[in-house]
Amino acid sequence: MISAFLQFAPRFLLRYMELGSLPPLISTATGHALRRLQSLKIALVKQEVLAAIPNLPGKHGIQDFLKSAGGHTGCLSLLHELGAELVVVREDSSTECQTWREKVSFDPDPTSLEGLYRRQTREAAYWTPSGLKTRHELAVPAEAVEWQKFDLVVSLDIAVPEKIVRAYPSTIWAYMLTETAMPSYRASRRCPLHNYDLFLNQKCRLHAVRPSNRWHEIDFPWAFQTPECYAWCTHPKGAGIFLDPQTRETPSLRELSNQSGLSLRAPRALSTLDWIQTLRDSRYLVRLSNRRNWGNLLVESACIGPLVLADPAFLENPAPLLKGLVARTDIDVVNLIRLIEESPELREQLQNQQTARIRELAFGRPLRELEDKVNIIRKRRRLT
Repeated sequence: MISAFLQFAPRFLLRYMELGSLPPLISTATGHALRRLQSLKIALVKQEVLAAIPNLPGKHGIQDFLKSAGGHTGCLSLLHELGAELVVVREDSSTECQTWREKVSFDPDPTSLEGLYRRQTREAAYWTPSGLKTRHELAVPAEAVEWQKFDLVVSLDIAVPEKIVRAYPSTIWAYMLTETAMPSYRASRRCPLHNYDLFLNQKCRLHAVRPSNRWHEIDFPWAFQTPECYAWCTHPKGAGIFLDPQTRETPSLRELSNQSGLSLRAPRALSTLDWIQTLRDSRYLVRLSNRRNWGNLLVESACIGPLVLADPAFLENPAPLLKGLVARTDIDVVNLIRLIEESPELREQLQNQQTARIRELAFGRPLRELEDKVNIIRKRRRLT
């Protein structure tokens, strides 16, 4: 009934409903899905031209993966909880493997930006256990990978050419496009591209409506992760207010900082590990901006630890936000933080609610849907 109502509800009401309570869950469902997927051999694949997420091929501890990351943390739980192998492949010249170029097509000078991406594959070095290496040094041709050993492959953009996908029908092929404005993203909503099986759409929603998904499409966030991905962080040192990159200091926020002892933090150009630790050392993350944002940082922050205060009107995926932490102005932020700081019990309650919500929406629900559809495909192909 709720889904039918939301098909016709005004957009502002739909956005508000995304902040609603989670439906009751079967307590064993997520654990069952997790064990089923852990029993499969999984690969997470990226081309060398993609700097985001970890860059260290193979299977490693989560901290080593993050040492090698080029900014965004990405779908860490594929690597951590599901034990996926990270595969970095060379840029392939096939039309489908040039899909990544769509995300630079909106730039005023796309040719120069493409050139920059390609130069960085050979110039930007990342941590590995054997020393700094570039993505080009770490990457291998897609033809050199033993794809037959994998039960499930998750590709970022279209990293593996269609001829290889067709050659391994016993493998289930899923993909996620790294920018939702790409024309291939819209096309993927109608049907999976290039003989892949499943499309992971980056969405993190409470209600999968407007738009609704076809069978092949799964609400699967870019930040598919859990608090356990950050268990290696040291205990929080001090307390601060981390300002989202699109949030500016205001006199009210500075006054709050001076009175409460909560330092305002707006770090830039940090390594991934330092950025994570700075968030860990913050008690709150604040986003105040009238620029619409997908909301990946809010998911990462909720997993790392800070309470997230934001305006859902400017989030494409507002569902991870707690209704009690909605803040539309800097005055809202000041009043909320003062209220929470006066009551450690309230802070603990909100922390527990936020953790439970993010664990379900950013991990449990997409995990269960992925496992269900992988299982259906495997039965259809008689792979079980």
